[in-house]
This record gives sequence, structure tokens and C-alpha cells, in this order.
Amino acid sequence: MTWFGLAVSAGFAFLAVRDVDPAALRFALARADYWPLVPASARTTLAILVRILRWQVLFPPAHRPRFAAVASALLIGHFFNNVLPARAGEAVRVVVLNQRVGTSRFEALGTVVAERVLDVLALLLIFFSVAPALPRTDWLPRALWAGALLFALLAVSLAAFAL
Repeated sequence: MTWFGLAVSAGFAFLAVRDVDPAALRFALARADYWPLVPASARTTLAILVRILRWQVLFPPAHRPRFAAVASALLIGHFFNNVLPARAGEAVRVVVLNQRVGTSRFEALGTVVAERVLDVLALLLIFFSVAPALPRTDWLPRALWAGALLFALLAVSLAAFAL
């Protein structure tokens, strides 16, 4: 099965680069400015570390998995989110964490759901903070009310599950 996956990957890699002129590629790579990659890599690393810590903190202290186990499960989940549809990597990281440290699948799934709720709450906060700067339209007040209602429901649900 591994050989099949490698063959398919090699075939698609060939299709992706078959019309690339090697001399033009060398010229473009020689002229590229690589310094913007330094802060971008640092920001990406920091964002991943924050996600790992956020997921780890969502577990109750008595059942909190080690940082390394959470990190590997999250990174494997991110990989599968990039190659599978419908954010299937979220389910993969629950399974990986269960296999690595024996964390309850139900508990891990609950923390993943709590993460998604926190993400939606953060997006709604951003929406509310930029709403005054948005141009006035007929749908904006309705969207703000719907967002406020969703924010309230999610916040109450998250608090109820936390208790």
C-alpha cells in the first residue's frame, strides 16, 4: 500500500512540474527574497505552539495528556486536514491521542468541539469589533443580531459544558 501511495504522489508531482522550465526556475529561485520566510516561520511556529497549549489546557488537570502527545496528535490532525475533506483531521487527532496516551475518545472529542466553539466566538468578536467600520447595508443589523444570538448561545453552551 505504501508503494501505491508513493507512486500516486510521484505521478501527481510529475504532472505538477512537467511544464516548468528548469532554467527559469533556477533564475527565479536565485532572485527570490527569502528573508520574509523568517518572520513567517516564527509566526507559524508560535501559532502552532499556542494551538497545542490551548488544546492541552482544555483537558481537565487530572486527565491532561503530556505536551508531546498533544503536539504529535495535533500535527498529525493538521496533516490530514490538508489532505482529506471536511476537516477529517479533527477525528484523526482524537484517535491518535487515544492510541498514544489512552485519552478517552469522548473526552478528546469534547475538547475538539470546545476548540471549534472558541474559534467561532473569536470570529464573532472580530466581526463585532469591525462592524462599526463596515459600510452601512440593510443586512448588517440583522447579521449583528444573529451573531450576538449565536455568540450568547455558544458562550452559555461552553460554560455549561465546562461546569
